[in-house]
Formats: sequence, structure tokens, C-alpha cells
Amino acid sequence: MRLALPRSFALDGALLEKAYFAAQRQFHPDRFATRPAPERLEALQQATAINEAYEVLKSLRGRAEHLLALAGHTVPGGNGTTVSDPALLMEALEWREALADAEDAAAVDLVRTEARERIDGLVKDLGSAFDAGDHRRAAALVLSLTYIEKLADEARRRAATLAQAKRAAS
Repeated sequence: MRLALPRSFALDGALLEKAYFAAQRQFHPDRFATRPAPERLEALQQATAINEAYEVLKSLRGRAEHLLALAGHTVPGGNGTTVSDPALLMEALEWREALADAEDAAAVDLVRTEARERIDGLVKDLGSAFDAGDHRRAAALVLSLTYIEKLADEARRRAATLAQAKRAAS
């Protein structure tokens, strides 16, 4: 455990930050600038690993995927496999159609709000699934979270495109 944190989906953000900065202080390459080359290399490798661990853990989806991997589970749809959840695929298709049809910021904001609410619900359900040790359910929820986060990103891009078009028309 690079950051010496408990294996938990419900990880306090402030605790993560504190652990990250403490680990970085310990292994920051600047502290090893006058040390022999092997020690400098080790410090650099440790600092890189700490940065990577932090990036994974600060992302809710990354954290969930990491916990699943530690438990020997994979997320469906990963590694090029086909997603076989018709409800998820239909939901994503409907929201993408709504985004494509959106002609103003209010229509895009509606999709963004729905996506944010869905993400919040998925995060809550993920916490419950991990607390219950239900890795199969957690994996399915991570897949849903992946789709909905992509949709939220598309909505942000659509909003920016509409805003740019409105400025250009003014």
C-alpha cells in the first residue's frame, strides 16, 4: 500500500490528500538530489508510484476498479469485451439522442443534471456494494458509472459548443 490507506471505497478525500503529501515529502526526488544514483532512482520510482496511486484513488471510478482488481474481479465491457446490459445501453442511447437534439443550454443542462444525479446514485450504490462485499454488483455499477461519466463529458462539450455558437451569432 503506497499511501498506507485502508482498502475502502468510502475513502475520505482529506485523508487521501494528507497521506499523499506525507508520502511525497518522504520520497520527493529533491530530497535525494545529493544521494548516490541508485538512491535517487529509487526515490524517483517511489514518487512516481505514489503519484500513480493518488491519481487512481482520487477518481471514484479508478478507486472502484482498483478495489475490484484487488478482489480478482473485472469490469464488464473492459478489454474490448461487449457490454451485454441492454438497459444501460438503451439509457445511454436515449441520453445521447437528447444531447444531439438539444438546441439550447437549457436542454443540455437537463441532461447534465440527470447525469449528475445518476452518478451520485451510482456512487452511493457502489459504496453499499463494496460494504456488502458484492463485487459482481460493484463491477456492474462501475460499468454504468463509466457510461454515465462519458455522457456527462459529452454534455459538457455540447454545452460549450452551443455557447460558442451563440457567441459567434451575437
